[in-house]
Amino acid sequence: MVFPTRRSSIAPRVALGRSRQALRAWGWVASGALALLSTLGLCLVDPLDQILSWQTTLQPGTLAYTFWDQPLDVLYIRTFIFNITNAEAFLSGEEKMNLQEIGPFVYREVTVFANLTVHDNDTASFSANRTLEFLPHLSVGDPKDYVVTVPNLPLLGAAAMLGESALVTNLALRSLALFVGATPLLTMTADKVLWGYDDPLVSMAHSVAPSFVDFKRLGLLDRMYTEVDDVVVRAGRNGGVDPKAKVAEDVYSIQTYRGATGFPHWGHGVQPRFDPLTGEALPAHLSCDTVQGSYEGVLFPRNVRPEQRMYVYRKQFCRSAPIVYQNDGFTEEGYRYMLYHVDMNPLIDPDDPESQCYCTRTFGSNSGCVPPGFSSIAPCFYKMPVALSQPHLMDAQPALQNKLTGLNPNRDEHLSYFRLQPETGIPLNIRCRLQINLMMGHTRLSITQPFDHMALPIMWVDMTMDLPDNYKRLVHLAVIVGPAAQTALLVLSALAGAAMVAWGLVLRRRLHASGDRRLSERARSPLAPSLHLTQRLTQHMDSVH
Repeated sequence: MVFPTRRSSIAPRVALGRSRQALRAWGWVASGALALLSTLGLCLVDPLDQILSWQTTLQPGTLAYTFWDQPLDVLYIRTFIFNITNAEAFLSGEEKMNLQEIGPFVYREVTVFANLTVHDNDTASFSANRTLEFLPHLSVGDPKDYVVTVPNLPLLGAAAMLGESALVTNLALRSLALFVGATPLLTMTADKVLWGYDDPLVSMAHSVAPSFVDFKRLGLLDRMYTEVDDVVVRAGRNGGVDPKAKVAEDVYSIQTYRGATGFPHWGHGVQPRFDPLTGEALPAHLSCDTVQGSYEGVLFPRNVRPEQRMYVYRKQFCRSAPIVYQNDGFTEEGYRYMLYHVDMNPLIDPDDPESQCYCTRTFGSNSGCVPPGFSSIAPCFYKMPVALSQPHLMDAQPALQNKLTGLNPNRDEHLSYFRLQPETGIPLNIRCRLQINLMMGHTRLSITQPFDHMALPIMWVDMTMDLPDNYKRLVHLAVIVGPAAQTALLVLSALAGAAMVAWGLVLRRRLHASGDRRLSERARSPLAPSLHLTQRLTQHMDSVH
């Protein structure tokens, strides 16, 4: 019987150990390569961006959906009324009209987006109902306790509208004013200016034309917050509800407003349509009368570009207002914002399709356009020559400013702007400051002629919104913490993958070096041939038995 040598019994175990070591080495290499490929894939896919894109589409279960389903209600309306302090001296021609700013009377806008529905055609529809809640702790006092003197809007507005009409028409207006005892200036509480007062001219107009003058009491805020608006906006996914579809660049943009893609009061879709100044035929649709593509200001698309042209629409504007990029900046929390100015009164050109429809005979000028620094809202205010401007007639013509005293325009307090966080499309701060003015042209009534060719400030509002702290934390998480954490994980994953590959290669190198050394030792041993023969004989005998 041939007994196996010690070397012959150890050899199989050595071979098995080497095989395991080789597999372990290749395992390290494969794991490291997989980690590197995963890191590369994550860099290409950008999971954080995918999450943000999903959360900013308007569909149930997303953050964007909650902005409509559960509005923040953090928009505050600060109102200021201009009180005329020298009514008698002004009417007698002894002094310029002197104005005193009274306010603020502060309200919180409460919004309900009823019947919010996301449709398969990549749109969402809802009915927007906005009301105001008075906040006495933020106000100068109760508006019922403040008495002010203001222009008589119905009388002066009618006189300005009829300034170019026939003499007999103006005589009829004069007789009517004398009959009801109308005066060009009214003294009443600030509450009545804001929420309505009984006016004999308004009551008569309502009786004669109830479909046109659909109210009995005239109040400025009351007229701004009376109707429910039916709106359809882009939901955010090209191709409908497919979750893999690319996010639409015009997400949240208005598609229809009250069933139309434009403003009928500016002539949208009206045919035949003629220029009121020249009589020339106009196309049915102009860019200045279109609402489609504008934004309500709840949210904006992500990653907007500075050169991207955008518009915002609020019913108080009576039109879509362009917003103009100014510069980038950083918040105290460290994330980026884009600063925009709301351009409510750009240069109006009767030959420019961007502004052509805003020029009418309402304001009595040769061009039919409001002066620079103003934006007409006459079609939304029962055809009366009412226009918006910046507060205290900031940037208006000096000739109009010089007809008044008491105005103190200040860019820090009266400029409209908002800050947009570009990575999320969330507005961080909004300051929209608008003044309501009665634009007086030539009139034919003796009691209204002291007001000729004046821009009469009535009141101004400051729409203020600051993103709540809990949403600021979400933004901070999305644009600061999230990207930093994702970058750190990707770097760690890449380093770990590279380390695993390197360690696997080191093990392979050691294994090869060990094998070469073992073979070299065997080759130098004098017993190597006999040991080899003994192993062969042992294997043969084992097979025979």
